[in-house]
Amino acid sequence: MTIGRAIKFLALICALVALLSLVMTCAGNNGKQKPTTSQFEAQSILGTLMQGSVVAVHPWNVQEGEVTLECVFRSFTQDAHYPGPGIKLSVIDSSGKPVYEMSFTGLHRVYSVSALRGLSTQLVLEIDYGGSSSYMHLLDYRSGKVIELINEPEGEFDSGAEIRPQFRSGINPSAEPFQVMLIRGVGLASPAKKITTVLRYKEGRFQSVGELSQQEIDDYIEARLKRRP
Repeated sequence: MTIGRAIKFLALICALVALLSLVMTCAGNNGKQKPTTSQFEAQSILGTLMQGSVVAVHPWNVQEGEVTLECVFRSFTQDAHYPGPGIKLSVIDSSGKPVYEMSFTGLHRVYSVSALRGLSTQLVLEIDYGGSSSYMHLLDYRSGKVIELINEPEGEFDSGAEIRPQFRSGINPSAEPFQVMLIRGVGLASPAKKITTVLRYKEGRFQSVGELSQQEIDDYIEARLKRRP
């Protein structure tokens, strides 16, 4: 069984258990007891999972951990709003309704990170649109809406991507928003120079603050390591 199928199977089992609980509750009370809100939510989420081929499901904790959104990734062969086959992300709230959707060709990674150093987490996507470049999308949930924290052109990379703490002098790494480091250079196999773009959180989003030669960075690290006693 593939990872995608296993995730889909587990999600369906959880939803079916909730639905079975609903049936037993109503049967035990001669059908007079009304379903609870959580039981209605299970039905809605099950309906969403059954639409199309689910390849991944990722829980996303928001609003200081008090709310969990379900990020459902479904593959499709045709879509009126996307050229060619691909994958659609639906971020689903507790009522089973999508609060955000986007489509792309390939999904490379999805994970949550506390990039803004609050109790809520942000959702990170590494995707492609069928070309040689990949793109990082960093999403946040505010006032019932999902917003992008990186403008798409600035999220491009092809050789590496990392979200990491800052350890510069004069800042508190535990409180300072993380920085994003995206490496471009026509892929790992190419001899082309690898350039790292550094993005930091300013004015409500992550913006480029400059570029560095990744080779110079790695050469500096290597030189310092060789100088160790």
